[in-house]
Amino acid sequence: MDIRYSVNQRDVKRYTTEELRREFLIETLFVPGDVTAVYSHVDRVITLGAMPEKTPVKLEKNIDTWKTLGSKFFLAGRELGVINIGGPGVVRADGTDYRLDRIEGLYLPMGTKDVEFLSEKTDNPAKFFMASAPAHRACPATLIPFDKAIHKDLARWRRRTPAPSTSSSIRTFWRRASFPWG
Repeated sequence: MDIRYSVNQRDVKRYTTEELRREFLIETLFVPGDVTAVYSHVDRVITLGAMPEKTPVKLEKNIDTWKTLGSKFFLAGRELGVINIGGPGVVRADGTDYRLDRIEGLYLPMGTKDVEFLSEKTDNPAKFFMASAPAHRACPATLIPFDKAIHKDLARWRRRTPAPSTSSSIRTFWRRASFPWG
């Protein structure tokens, strides 16, 4: 796991482009058959990427949870948001399988012990983009299909109507109303 420490707000104003890239840019997030993680001490957020191929990949691969997080397992005191940006795949969490097509999301709560990722097709592997933050209570695991995400077209906020190639939208997966406890 790559660990990035906080930078001084006065010093960062004088950083060169190269220094800013070194401190904040995550260049390689998806490695075939592996899990990549970057721990930022700015907000204690861990950004992860998993790209399973022929065999399942465990969340804790390449992560010494005791040394890095001071816990016996990754989600002992953290929660995890997952969005699949690749081919169809499965997230197996404590024995329960959650199938995620492209651009579908999953919330896994604090206390989830065993997490692994699988691709359904080796020629089009799943790419699981993840963010993990400290948690203070466990909430239910929640699968968020694409049609349940909140879709916002950004064109209506622009002064002119954009060409189709420049139109964009935001899809919100992590909003209180998306969860049964919210």
